[in-house]
Amino acid sequence: MKRLLHWSAWATLCVASGAYAHPEDTVRLKLEYNVSHDSNYFRVANDAQALALLGSTDASVTTHRVGAGVDADLRFGRQVVALRSNFTQVDFDRVILKPSTELNARVDWSWVVGNQLSGSLNYLIQQNLQSQADVSTTEQSKQKQTVMGFSASYQAHPSFFLDFGLSDATFAFSPSSRKVLDRTERIHSLGWRMPTSAGNYLGMQYRKTEGDYPNQLPARPYEQTELNLNGNWAPTGVSRIAWAVGQTRRIDGPTTQRQPTWSLSGNWAPTGKLSFNASVSKSVGSSDTATVSTTTTTDNATLGATWLATSKITLSGTMRSQNVQFDEARTDQIRGGGLTLGYQALRSAQATLSYDTERRNSSVGSADYRYERWSAGLRAEF
Repeated sequence: MKRLLHWSAWATLCVASGAYAHPEDTVRLKLEYNVSHDSNYFRVANDAQALALLGSTDASVTTHRVGAGVDADLRFGRQVVALRSNFTQVDFDRVILKPSTELNARVDWSWVVGNQLSGSLNYLIQQNLQSQADVSTTEQSKQKQTVMGFSASYQAHPSFFLDFGLSDATFAFSPSSRKVLDRTERIHSLGWRMPTSAGNYLGMQYRKTEGDYPNQLPARPYEQTELNLNGNWAPTGVSRIAWAVGQTRRIDGPTTQRQPTWSLSGNWAPTGKLSFNASVSKSVGSSDTATVSTTTTTDNATLGATWLATSKITLSGTMRSQNVQFDEARTDQIRGGGLTLGYQALRSAQATLSYDTERRNSSVGSADYRYERWSAGLRAEF
């Protein structure tokens, strides 16, 4: 970890070397506070499970989050460096849950060489608490994700682009009882795009992921290859559709899967105050739950709407559906939705009030749960 931080600091210094203040440079400080009440924080299936786990049928938890961060966009010449960071202190109203911290930091260098070559260099580190779903203990779990990535795009013709990407990622879990879930991934991607003057495009992408669970005995490597045709289309001036369709092949230990995968999403804004969005997708990947390390096949569907009631008040709602297949051992059906009310008190300050609910029905009875969560937050930028 220290070596990665040293390299990222060195890269940032190299990028910043010779930089000068630009009229469009922006640096914004952020402060955030959020309080939420979750009726079933431990994601227990019923009162009997709660009594065995907690010694009480009350599985609710109130959580307080206090955060601070910096957003900066720095320009020098045609290059742009974007810095995003946030540090959060998390406290709970139950003594069995210890105070914790979360960290999110990202550096993106968008570079340009000549008139035909451009791309980005990225570094990301996230350290977040995981959901208590599937844990079956009061022990808290964290996931630390570190990603270093590079991408490039070459304009071979006025209407034809070649794209390349490479990234290395590590996913580390704590405490030590979760270390068996640690994994590493390297992703390569190649593709082409044919954009139009209207902002539409048609493209194709090949993507290969090579991963490993180094702490499992024996170590369990996996490989995933994806080939898809994708595009973006604006049928009208107030609507846009993005889509992708292809085939995914995944080798995970002794198991090989071949699945058609796809995604479709759209946005429609019939008026200046009302907009709708929807998406459906099918994907194959690695499980990130706190206890399960296996290949998952996931079907997702979402529907949302946003209404700008006044210049200061925004109301948004979402509905979501997810079906998750964990190899052949388990199937989950998850249904949920929520409402959020936002109030822009000042140009630099916003208040939000939200409600969210979710229910999971699983083929493993002890993995069922339902929760309701209320939260209120304040956010200010300077």
